[in-house]
Amino acid sequence: MYQRIKPDDVLNTGDRAIPRTHKEVSVPQHQPQCVDPRRTDQIQLEADGVHIHLSEKAITGKNTLWERSARVPLIISGPGFAAGEICQRPVELLDLYPTLVDAAGLEPRGGLEGLSLVPLLENPEAPRTVPAITTQGEGNHSIRSERYRYIRYGDGSEELYDMAQDPNEWDNLADEPEYAAVLAQHRQWLPKTNAEPVPGSKTRLLEKRDDGWYWQLEKIEGPVLMGDPSLIRR
Repeated sequence: MYQRIKPDDVLNTGDRAIPRTHKEVSVPQHQPQCVDPRRTDQIQLEADGVHIHLSEKAITGKNTLWERSARVPLIISGPGFAAGEICQRPVELLDLYPTLVDAAGLEPRGGLEGLSLVPLLENPEAPRTVPAITTQGEGNHSIRSERYRYIRYGDGSEELYDMAQDPNEWDNLADEPEYAAVLAQHRQWLPKTNAEPVPGSKTRLLEKRDDGWYWQLEKIEGPVLMGDPSLIRR
């Protein structure tokens, strides 16, 4: 999800050139200064992942597939984008590169998983049929549609939350018969393959090996991802 704002409302510290373009992308850093509102060739991006768990469901930090951990606020401002608009469509950070290519008028590049956000930046009510997908370790995926968050873990267990009625994700609806169609709709977006971890990876790495689950290269009893499961109402 993102919010479009006026260029003169944005704070940033400088510009980083995008290769092979004459456009400019301003990336917020730590010592803010105002973007020049007179510029018409500047695209402002801000995506911040500061939302963390503060003991909800007996977990702290930013290491789950729930909304508070997986979501990042996304703000985009640029020429041709109407100011002050809010779009409720879930999008991905993978969409940023295709968006910049599209906004800069470059030749589209094939083989990308992300989609250009320019249609949504021009019209926040434009349709988007693809949900936002988040992966945390092998076999653990979250599918975020506009209303629901569906989670499937490597051990086959599932969670489904109605984000409109249950924004704190307390009530797991995955076992409720009336949500069978919603589950089927979200399951179709699960990744068909899982990439192997980069050699030497350790930090926050969860692996399923032949003899069980490993967390940061140490064997554990089951995929301990979500704190205390007894705190989820089923």
